[in-house]
Amino acid sequence: MNPAARAALAELLGDRVAFGVAMARHTSLRVGGDADALASPESADEVVGCLALCREHELALTAVGGGFNLLVRDGGLRGVVLRTAKLRGLEADGTELRAEAGVSHSQVARYCGERGLRGLEFAAGIPGSVGGWVAMNAGVPAREMRDALRAVVVAGPDGVETRSGEAMGFRYRGADGLAAGGVVVGAHFALADLGR
Repeated sequence: MNPAARAALAELLGDRVAFGVAMARHTSLRVGGDADALASPESADEVVGCLALCREHELALTAVGGGFNLLVRDGGLRGVVLRTAKLRGLEADGTELRAEAGVSHSQVARYCGERGLRGLEFAAGIPGSVGGWVAMNAGVPAREMRDALRAVVVAGPDGVETRSGEAMGFRYRGADGLAAGGVVVGAHFALADLGR
């Protein structure tokens, strides 16, 4: 990574970026070589800043969540690994659940259980975080994320936009709507009240 890109990342994220990081320390399987840079933004705006910086400096970008079931080759990853694990917002407005990309499966399950919300039970045993769930259209044979989503919040180098579930182009274990390089930073789920 060139010195100008390194300096720009450090200016943007401060201590939330590290260089020459062993990815094995950030995956559940504990494997993987070094990432040139590991960026851990705390907001959607910081994600946008990282994406814009990668575009400006022509750096490869790899977006990851909590590292659940992630395999990284021994040769590591070039460019910037953008880790969404610090995006942790979680709130409900009636039966709409809004979760940022770094919220884990266990946090979602506990939050919904405490508030009597149903609709994501199928995901209780699927490891990972909200961003990965959405990007991979996680699911079980009878139900997938696309069935529970109202909208997806996607960051790109030019800003953040909220897209309908239909606009995401979901398919089996993927979303064509992310092909242009967007990063999932949040999702809105349409749930139901257990009392009804």
